[in-house]
Amino acid sequence: MTSLLFTLVAIMGFSLIGISLLGINNMKTLSGDMNNLYNERMLPSLELKLIETEFYKIRLSLAQMVYSNNYDSTLRTEYRQTKAKYRQFI
Repeated sequence: MTSLLFTLVAIMGFSLIGISLLGINNMKTLSGDMNNLYNERMLPSLELKLIETEFYKIRLSLAQMVYSNNYDSTLRTEYRQTKAKYRQFI
């Protein structure tokens, strides 16, 4: 009776160890997949959002310049710098 009990406890112990190792391996795979998803999908969309924000700033500055009939050379240089900075993404 005791040998049967030790055998069952040993089988349950090995099963528990196997399931734990399988879970840890799958967690490593999931972590790698999540990092891949973030680096390949999220970062480009965040960069695109930054570009969109900069273009809205340029648009607002140009609209203010047109409506006020006031030409500011700093707006022109800011526009050119921003355009050159984000030209590489387009």
